[in-house]
Formats: sequence, C-alpha cells, structure tokens
Amino acid sequence: MIMNGLPRFSGRGLLAASMLLLVSQAFGGYVYEFSQSGKGEKEGAAKIFVDGSKIKVAGFDEGAGEVIFDGKSQEMTIVNHKERSFMQLDRKTIEQLSAKIGDAMAQMEAQLAQMPPAQREMMERMMKDKMPTQAQAAPEPSILRTGVSDTVAGYKAEKIELAMPGGEKHELWVAPWKELKGSEGIADAFNGMSQLFDKMLSAFSQGPMGGMMSERMSSGWLDQLHALGGFPVMTRELNRAGKVVSETALQGIEEQDLAAADFKAPKGYKRQKIEM
Repeated sequence: MIMNGLPRFSGRGLLAASMLLLVSQAFGGYVYEFSQSGKGEKEGAAKIFVDGSKIKVAGFDEGAGEVIFDGKSQEMTIVNHKERSFMQLDRKTIEQLSAKIGDAMAQMEAQLAQMPPAQREMMERMMKDKMPTQAQAAPEPSILRTGVSDTVAGYKAEKIELAMPGGEKHELWVAPWKELKGSEGIADAFNGMSQLFDKMLSAFSQGPMGGMMSERMSSGWLDQLHALGGFPVMTRELNRAGKVVSETALQGIEEQDLAAADFKAPKGYKRQKIEM
C-alpha cells in the first residue's frame, strides 16, 4: 500500500527491510586505485581492496597475480591467474612446515654425527657455502625522512627517500593513515601479513644453518611500510643517475559494496599444496 508517495510496510515487512539494509551495509568496503607507468612499459593499473580485516592486493606484479589476507583467520591466499591456481598459507600450515623442517634437520645432524671427522667437516663447509646463496635476500634499504611536505594526489604527504643497496633510490610521498578512507584496515592487514611472514621465516631458520638464514632474511617491504607511519600515495623509482624510471600514484579511493567472494580465489582455480 502506498501513502503519500511512500511504500507502507507492515511490522514484519519493516523488520525484513531493515535486515536487508543491514546485510547490504555489512559488505561495505574501499577500493584504492593506482596508476603505474615507466620502465618502458605501457601504463597499467593496480588496486587494493579492503573490507575490515580483509585485504586484496591486485595488479602490482608482472604476473597479474593477487595476494589476499584475512586478518581474523590469519590466512594468506596467493592467486596465480596465469596458471589458474592458488596457494594458502596460515599459522597451522607454517607449524606443520616447521615440524617437517625440524625432523629433516634432526635426520641430517644424525647422519653428520656418524661421519668421520674429516668428512663431517667437509660436508658442513659445503653446506655453509651453499645455504647463504639459497636463503640470502636483498639487504633492506635505509629510510631518510627529508622533512619536505607537499600536496600529492590530493593529500598532504611527506617526502621519504629509500636508499637501495644497489645505489638506486625510491621516492615515497607518504600520507598519514588517518587521512585515507579505510586505511585502518590496510595498516592492520599489512601488519598481520608481516607477522605471518616472520613466522614463516622463523620456521625456515631452524637447524645448524638457522643463524645464517635469520640474519639474511626479513619481511622486507612490509616492515618498512610499518616504519613509514603512513601510506605512500605516490612512489617513484629512481636510477643511480637520479632519473625517474617508474611511478605508481594513487588515483582515488572509492567506497564499494564488497562481497565475501571478492576475497577468495576464483571458482575453478586449482589449489596448490605447499610441500617440503
């Protein structure tokens, strides 16, 4: 029944309409859209989807894959669109990997113990020479706060320089988290991803070579993002001569209704097992 141009609901109908409204609002989220250019490639785009404790990063890698992280379940999903597959990593999986690595290390140490001293020394020396090459990650860049501020992509941002080990530099214009819509979710999600990654590194740092691995591996850019105290609304990569070779810039933040399926691997994709 229509009264004064507005629909009239019964008590039950009004309740149903209210529940429908609440359900639709429960899937609200934000989409960060970025432009990418440089390195002789065509201009591209990348997006970050965030809804509460869930985040999806898409389009930043050449393989056009996606990384999805659920802060509540502490589960990371890595999607490979080229192979139509995905992998999932969570605390339980890391604990299982850690147990397998521990068993393998124990067996290796038992075998070494049975070798003659000269042969044991030779094997340990070979392992020491080989392990750093396999496990070594690039040293972390140093952070320089320039104290320069400007309006970039519509936000007041601070210019921060990252000096890379190879002599290159990254120029970041960082806006405070509180200035960006939905940024609390991004900050929490990246922090959770960093903790999960650190647990994985800890699992792989067991055994006689653990000291070398832990010294050479870290969660890299995740730790650096946390140290910046904000989110880069523009990132420029400079070569040794100081020339800009690539640029990624925030184009806008759109509020969207995001469904649970937006934070899962697409249907039909094959799950890849993580095995040792």
